Amino acid sequence: MVACGAFVGLTGFFYWYISLKFADTMARRTKENFLESVLKQESAWFDANNSNELAARMTKESMSICKAVGEKPGLLLQAAGMSICGLTIGFTLGWSLALTMLAIVPVMSIVGIIFSSAGATKFAKSLKAYGQSAGYAEQALSAIKVVVAFGMESCEVTNYSKYLSISKQMGRKLMFNSALAIALFIGCLFGSYAYGFFMGGLWIDRGYYNSAYGRVYQGGDILGVFWGVLFGFFALSTSIPHIKAITEGKVAGKQTYDIIERVPNISPSSGKDIEVKGSIEFKDVNFYYPTRTDNMVLKNFSCTF
Repeated sequence: MVACGAFVGLTGFFYWYISLKFADTMARRTKENFLESVLKQESAWFDANNSNELAARMTKESMSICKAVGEKPGLLLQAAGMSICGLTIGFTLGWSLALTMLAIVPVMSIVGIIFSSAGATKFAKSLKAYGQSAGYAEQALSAIKVVVAFGMESCEVTNYSKYLSISKQMGRKLMFNSALAIALFIGCLFGSYAYGFFMGGLWIDRGYYNSAYGRVYQGGDILGVFWGVLFGFFALSTSIPHIKAITEGKVAGKQTYDIIERVPNISPSSGKDIEVKGSIEFKDVNFYYPTRTDNMVLKNFSCTF
């Protein structure tokens, strides 16, 4: 037992060290690639994306990615292993009773799927609103003298509170959905207790044959099957927070890598030296910003220089 405990402790240490080291490296490289991609974008892209909120987005999204690629996948695999081992023991001790106890699994699976899908949508909206509110705050603080000089403090507070309240509402809905899903799952877990003991008593009362031992079911068989299947269910319940963290990491990763993988329309690092000779002529140029298509800046503009 001492050797087994030492082995588990040693492997656990290396698991946590490697997983957290990998997550930190992944987060650092993601931040570097994110910053490099942002610096390569053309000015029109910054007109459609608030540059002040990019730093807050990079920090929050990299933390979500770090959790999703760090210890959570390993803990999810551990829960899956516990579930498989528990179900295997239950089916080995009495397959017919264990099979009847699996009736609760589809209900748990449906609850988990609903929880994951609803949480991903709410988390994406909350992440976007949080980045917008952080952008307004950073913009106001960077020009605080101008804001105070023109008496625009209340306006900046209103803009900040507007998006922060959206993030707060999405966060509350996300927590409500999470609490509801966990409550339903735990309710199913306790319902499985009652269901398992009821079916076990029924198996003993009717004298069903247990092919694993070559006799009818007894109390020890019922407890062995029940606890084996129960540990399998319990392992599934512990996997819900890990699935939630991985889902949030996928959402944050998509938003981050959409920026990282974006190819700018005008690349400053093409490596080509362009030599211009002669004059440049603009003739009948019409121009408007991508985010303000109803406000034309240049109309039939012509110029030579």
